[in-house]
Amino acid sequence: MIGAIKQEAASHDDFKAIVFAPTAAQAGLYGHILSMIPGLPPVSTLHSRMTQNRRTKITNDYRDAPSAILAATDVIARGMDFPGVTTVFQIGIPSEKESYIHRLGRTARANAEGRGILVICEAESFFPRWTLKNTTFIPHEADTSSAEQVERIMDTIDEDEKAQIYKAWLGYYNNHMKGLKWDKAELVRQANVFASDGLGTPETPPIPKSTVAKMGLKGTRGLNVVPDKPRNKATNKGGR
Repeated sequence: MIGAIKQEAASHDDFKAIVFAPTAAQAGLYGHILSMIPGLPPVSTLHSRMTQNRRTKITNDYRDAPSAILAATDVIARGMDFPGVTTVFQIGIPSEKESYIHRLGRTARANAEGRGILVICEAESFFPRWTLKNTTFIPHEADTSSAEQVERIMDTIDEDEKAQIYKAWLGYYNNHMKGLKWDKAELVRQANVFASDGLGTPETPPIPKSTVAKMGLKGTRGLNVVPDKPRNKATNKGGR
């Protein structure tokens, strides 16, 4: 991802990009990483977990910026016009074909030129091959020249935050097992590879027992299942 963004940034005087992530947690991660890479334009992050006032300010600032990067989820995939977007990056497979199309529509507006770049792993190649079979893609090898730089940035991220990113990744790809041709065991194995190689976690991140049950992964080997945190009981102290 970083290599592709650097290449695109170098080819534009006013580079303005949207980086779409599958989950809010990953949007936050990508925004943080990109903000730490020297030489890139200002970076902001946008997703549905933010307050409406904050989302409005971020979208207005990005809309007015001549050069910027916005890491976001599908919260901005439809109904928003951002002038001057040169490139739309989609990291990982979108939730569906329509999502891919609407995301791509954030660039090349009002007769302007624009590019779309889909960054996926080998297991996700079914999406462009079959779901987007009428779309022509030009394959490129991944540019991993920034790998060590990203690893150093990942070392600064709190393990609890990494656990949230891991949980979100697991939940998202749990909904795409059919296309990926994964069973539950393979889903967990891939999630743990993402945790160790992508997030740099020293061990499998913990995931609450109730979350495992909601995902239908109860009994699947490889998960680090932990008890749910106790809920705070409301106490009626009386008074007005």
